[in-house]
Amino acid sequence: LASIGMSEHAEKLPKHLSGGQQQRVAIARALVHDPGLILCDEPTSALDAKTGLAVIQLLRKIADKKNRAIILVTHDSRIYEYGDKIIEIGDGRIIGKYTAREFIKKEKI
Repeated sequence: LASIGMSEHAEKLPKHLSGGQQQRVAIARALVHDPGLILCDEPTSALDAKTGLAVIQLLRKIADKKNRAIILVTHDSRIYEYGDKIIEIGDGRIIGKYTAREFIKKEKI
């Protein structure tokens, strides 16, 4: 909880947390068992920009230090630069495969 800035809320029930706080707790719960693969669906969707950035930086750090794989689905262009590979999907099909730099250049972000 400390790594995602939620240690002061450790004793609170979910109904006493905001949507963003609940999302951060869900991320902490996913990380507690130190999995080799982490799947994230829109992990920054309910978070403000600063908190979202902190969560993505934490996930990137975990992937780098612990040699873990993180698959992240997002529409949040602020976090594309943290990916190693980006797979663009449209209408259920793969449209393209890119490095983060290639994708950002393509999208002119």
